Amino acid sequence: MAALTLLGITAPATATDRLLESLPATDIYAACMDKEEVVSNEICYAFVLGVVQSHWSAATGDAELLFCLPDPVTRKRVIGALRKHFRRAAKEGDLPADQFVTNALAAAFPCTAAHD
Repeated sequence: MAALTLLGITAPATATDRLLESLPATDIYAACMDKEEVVSNEICYAFVLGVVQSHWSAATGDAELLFCLPDPVTRKRVIGALRKHFRRAAKEGDLPADQFVTNALAAAFPCTAAHD
């Protein structure tokens, strides 16, 4: 970055810092609730898929699973569960988006002895 600064090329600090900030659930609300817009649906699905894959990766070993998706599960069913949680738990909109998605999936797909 120092070399770029010497050349007169700098990135605004806010743009750089925002990459590491937590994304609030309200920021993904529009993408996840829009049933007609293909791009919005893909953004929502990609975000949810990232949360699911991160959760599974973190839950290796002795870590507790917070949700257990059925196998197989459809994209429609998972996104439907998230939309339902947005309607029921609007007060959680200020949570980080990944935590909101985790809460939604835990409510819709709790782990039971049948999944163990």
